[in-house]
Amino acid sequence: MTETTASKVTFVATLQGAQRLLNTESGNPRWRVFTPSGALLTEPDAQCAFGVTEHFGKLVRFTVNGKGRIIGIERIEHREHE
Repeated sequence: MTETTASKVTFVATLQGAQRLLNTESGNPRWRVFTPSGALLTEPDAQCAFGVTEHFGKLVRFTVNGKGRIIGIERIEHREHE
């Protein structure tokens, strides 16, 4: 399932893993997140970066901004995806 608005896209995928990157200048975490469709970066200073490790191996709804960076990660129940 993919949903698009003018400035963002949402899609459902399994978060297969992530690579921790250097923190932002503000000291917030950044990640390279791996899904079956490829890798995406979290938006610098995005709140969702703090919870990436909670979603390993889980089905999640990603929200990606116009720059192609993750701005939201929400775990979903399997039945919600069907």
